[in-house]
Amino acid sequence: MLNIFVELFPPLKFPNGDKTRQMNVEQHLNIGDLLERLKDEGVFDDYGCNALLVMVDDQIAENNYLLNNGQVVKILLHVAGG
Repeated sequence: MLNIFVELFPPLKFPNGDKTRQMNVEQHLNIGDLLERLKDEGVFDDYGCNALLVMVDDQIAENNYLLNNGQVVKILLHVAGG
């Protein structure tokens, strides 16, 4: 098992209202799998996984990035506009 720390930025939040969570996850979990798990919990509501920017240890991470023990995952809405 891996121990990771997940931090959400407004307007995202966990169903209980928290913005942060320490999570124990299985080894070989990638960002895409983590996002699906959080989506199933209702974290992203209407935003969906495609509107997100994910950073791992302050570096932008793609969905296929494999997580390691002790990493910090920050999830925020991707800024877009015109």
